[in-house]
Parts: sequence; structure tokens; C-alpha cells
Amino acid sequence: MNTAEQSGAVLRRSRQQIGPALRALRERRGWTLAQLAAESGVSRSQVWRLEQGQNVPSYLTLARLAKALEVEINYFTSFESTATELDRDLSSYLRRVGIPEDTWAEFGRLGLEARGALLDALRRLTEPQEQVASRQRAAEAALAMRGLPEAAPEVLSTIDEVGLTPLEFARTWTQFEELPGDRICVAHRLSTVTGAPGLDHFRVFRLLYGVEFPDPRLLRWWASSTQSAIFATLQEHESRTIYPLASLERYLTTGEWGMRFAFSPKTVRAHVQATIDLLQSNPRFRIGLVDEMPPLGFFVKGTDGALIYPLADSDPQEASSNRVALRFTSPEVVTRVRDYFESLWDAIPPERKDSEAVIAWLKSRLG
Repeated sequence: MNTAEQSGAVLRRSRQQIGPALRALRERRGWTLAQLAAESGVSRSQVWRLEQGQNVPSYLTLARLAKALEVEINYFTSFESTATELDRDLSSYLRRVGIPEDTWAEFGRLGLEARGALLDALRRLTEPQEQVASRQRAAEAALAMRGLPEAAPEVLSTIDEVGLTPLEFARTWTQFEELPGDRICVAHRLSTVTGAPGLDHFRVFRLLYGVEFPDPRLLRWWASSTQSAIFATLQEHESRTIYPLASLERYLTTGEWGMRFAFSPKTVRAHVQATIDLLQSNPRFRIGLVDEMPPLGFFVKGTDGALIYPLADSDPQEASSNRVALRFTSPEVVTRVRDYFESLWDAIPPERKDSEAVIAWLKSRLG
């Protein structure tokens, strides 16, 4: 089909859609089909088929109808221009929300006002998702361009506005642990993936984030899966975690875990001993201690993704939002975060990252 034929086909489809406008004009005058037929010279059956969208009118027919209804013929042209634009936008949103294309004909049978109302509803439905995606892209661009720590302010504000919820964060962390590759992390609480007898993950989640986990069994399963995944990782890859020295020492001496609670001395001792046992048994498991707390914490597994989160504790009852992290999968961002981790790790003195020295320090704090 050449260009002219394609244009003609589009025009015919456009003129086939004048039915709603034609009927609206007829009903505005209070005319029946027979009255419009008598005034225009167009047969009643043809007027009915035009209103139903079953016929494509000629320009002569349109001219007769326009004269009878006392409108310019371009009224129908402008109407169809609006309808065509609306249908194009509606198709875009239907595709965006995953409505199968083989069902779109049903929406095409709606009147113009009904299609417009549907488009408005879809826009309202997808607007929050688009805002989240836009803010995420802006944070990703800042990280890719400037890296850490320079992009930390933008990332922190984005977390507060559109970050993962605590439930999404827990689920995503579990998914990341199962990705291939080495494991690097910056945190301010001693990891529980080593195992901690007596640790109630459900209570920890509630006190840290101020919300109830919907299914304690699921949380226990995630904790078990995470622990299994790290031991599988250590068979072939390294796991390195950086902790601020002051935060770790406070936990070892007081049991403090966040702002609102502390573990018992018995639980802390069991937790630290599990960490010591893993340091002694697997040289791929390593810990580094730094004097200053980095501006952000993060967890990277291999080259497939990075989770970034604030390190500063906040009271969940006073927090401005319950958003706790951002997930990134862009290779540029992952590379930037890995580079920042390596710069931190390389700056740690040997006595702060040598496993034997770290074990001796942990034991000395246990007493």
C-alpha cells in the first residue's frame, strides 16, 4: 500500500468514527433518526449505520448532514482529530498497564466521553509509578555521573521520597543474596547472616521499622534462605563487610540494636561467637573496621545489583516516611558503588581488616 492509500485508509477509519458526534448533534436538537434523514436527504438506515460506526461516509454525505445540523463540515474533522489523539493516548496507557491488545476493541466501542474518563483514570493510576521511576532515574544518573560519596545527598532524599518499604527491602536483600558473585557490604550493625541463637527476627523487624511483618513464617524463611545463600557464596567468592568501629563497639558493650531496643548479653555473646567462628573457619569471610561512618550503607552482590540505604538510625515513630532503601541494577551504578567500596577497603589499616586481628578485637570486647 502506497502513502496515499495509507492516508486514505487512515482517513476512512477517522470518518468511520463520527458516530458519537453525529448522534450528539442530533439528540441536542431533539430529532429522531427519521427527522435527521428528512432534513439532510440521507436515508434513515444510513444515518443509523453512521451513528453505529458501521459505514464510512463520503464527503458529500458529511456535507449534507453538516448543513442539516447547522455546523461546518470541519466540525466532524476536528472531532475526529480529538478522538484520534485520545485513542492514541489511551492505547499507550492500556499497553503500559498490561491490558492485552486483543481486548482493545471493546474500549473502542465506548463513547468519546467514556474513553476520555477512562484515560483520565489510567493517568491517575500510573502517575505515582511514573513519579517513582522518574526520581529513581534521577538518583541513578547522579550516582553514575558522580559516584559516592558525592551523590549521597540525592540518593538519601530519593530514599525518603520513593524508596523501598521495609518489606520490599527484606525481600530484595534475600533476592540479592542469591545472585552469583562476591559480596560486599557497608553496614552499622553486625550482620545476623552468620547465625545468632535466640535472635527473634520478627521482633527485630517490628522494632527497627515500626511495622508488623505480615507473615512471621515468611520472614523466618527469608532469614534461613539468606544464611544458606551466604554460605554457598563463600564456597567460591569473598564476602567483605565494613563496619564503623564505634557502632560495633557500642553493640558489643551494650547490646544496643537501633534506637528502641537492645539484645541481652547472652544473645550478643552468641551472635559475636558465630561471627568469630565464621572468620576462623572461612578465609573468604572478612570484616573491616573504619573510624568514620560512611554517608551511606550498601550491599552489592556480584555485578547484578546494589542496595543502598541510610546508616543513621531514626525513630520509626518520628520518621517522615517509611522508606528505607533504593535498589539499582544499572551496571554503571554498580561499578561506581564497587569502586567506592574498594577505596574504603584499601584505606583500612591491615590491623583493622586482618581476620586474626579482628577476632582478637572481638574477643577482647566480649571480656
